[in-house]
Amino acid sequence: MANDDIAKARLLRARAESRELWVPISGTSMGRRYASATQVLVAAMDRSPRIGEIWVFCLHDATVAHRFLRRRGSHLVFAGDAMPRTDAPVHSEQLVGRVTLVDDRGRRWRPSARHAVAPLARDFYRAAARRLFKRRTSR
Repeated sequence: MANDDIAKARLLRARAESRELWVPISGTSMGRRYASATQVLVAAMDRSPRIGEIWVFCLHDATVAHRFLRRRGSHLVFAGDAMPRTDAPVHSEQLVGRVTLVDDRGRRWRPSARHAVAPLARDFYRAAARRLFKRRTSR
């Protein structure tokens, strides 16, 4: 965990607490629904992430908006909806806040946890495949 990520997250959290914080989205990791030129409104951190929510965090000198999947020890695991793998584990100090509103060139909507089905199902099926593979190879 880079100190730069923690410092950047701390500054962005302070901004979200004092006024609206809109973060631009770039790239394709969240799929077509969250395309480039989309902005997300970030709420100040008032609680821990819940499964399926989209959170903004700082990772490897980038500001990322991905969906929360699970906890792994003291770290949090996130993934983009269109990504085949999860992100590197994130510490809570790297979190900026929860996405509460999406703006795609004037069209606005509230993000829904129901779109989390794909990454959650992917993780479930991968874990099931690993267990099955272990059973077959241990015979």
